[in-house]
Amino acid sequence: MAFASVTRLRVRSWRFLPMFLIQSFRAAQQAKSAEGSLAVALLRQPQNTYWTRTVWTSESAMKAFMLTGAHRGIMRKLLNWCDEAALVHWTQDS
Repeated sequence: MAFASVTRLRVRSWRFLPMFLIQSFRAAQQAKSAEGSLAVALLRQPQNTYWTRTVWTSESAMKAFMLTGAHRGIMRKLLNWCDEAALVHWTQDS
């Protein structure tokens, strides 16, 4: 079974976009090379809205990624950069 994680973030202001995008691409690269990573996707929508989808071999692999490197640094700044944030996880059979 695989463990899927999806986030939706809306960046508060265009002035936060450059750093948000740089750090997001760094975190995506980190996720792609992380142990247990099966898939990584980023999506942009209008009104400064961004989605991430990652698929992992296990929840513990996702948590190990989440708490290290670029991703850990981003999590500390999201309350300042974003005015909306949503997260969902689930286990997928295939």
